[in-house]
Amino acid sequence: MKVVSNSSPLIVLTKINRIDILKHLFTSIYISEEVYREVYKIKKGHCPRWIKIVKVKDRMAVDALDAIVDKGEAETIILAKEMNIKQVLMDDRKGVNLAKKMGLEPLRTTTIIGIAYKNGLLADIRKELLNLRGKGYWITDYYIEEIIKRLKEH
Repeated sequence: MKVVSNSSPLIVLTKINRIDILKHLFTSIYISEEVYREVYKIKKGHCPRWIKIVKVKDRMAVDALDAIVDKGEAETIILAKEMNIKQVLMDDRKGVNLAKKMGLEPLRTTTIIGIAYKNGLLADIRKELLNLRGKGYWITDYYIEEIIKRLKEH
């Protein structure tokens, strides 16, 4: 399955040393030039070779969305539409809601962690979610318990 990623999942997964789970869960991961700039240029990090950087063609569409969400989210949404990719990795509520309205399927970082756990890539879901929170990802105890409960039900 192919996905287009926004900045936050890449940043947070890198902080908890779990960026590699993306290459195990998805066949191709694409990011826009703006997401590359936000994640790797500004932070002077190294972009893994298996993440492909793609230029967004429809700048007018990006500018229109830029009035609603930040530039990285706008480019992520438009790039996914241009590439005919349904799933986007995104955490911000405004971006997630806009992506849904535009017919996309947003996956939050917590969802990615849950999928990785269900696929046997992570041993302790609670530890991973607490690690996320410890690195600055906003997640309540209640939400952590809900995620664990749902994963055990399925």
